[in-house]
Amino acid sequence: MPIPSTSEEQNEIAAIFDAIDAKIDLHKRKKAVLEELFRALLHKLMTGEIRVADLDLSALEAKHEVAA
Repeated sequence: MPIPSTSEEQNEIAAIFDAIDAKIDLHKRKKAVLEELFRALLHKLMTGEIRVADLDLSALEAKHEVAA
């Protein structure tokens, strides 16, 4: 396995891996929050606390048009 020739190069590689780890952690936390929001919304829908007809889905439609 090749070893970086200078400590500066080693530090740069370590910084890149740290940034990648931070990004992975951020995405894991985002995923956890979105899953919790989904569970809460699903619970409210299943218990009748809110109704599907009452949901404002205009933001989803606008995103879909931009993606297309």
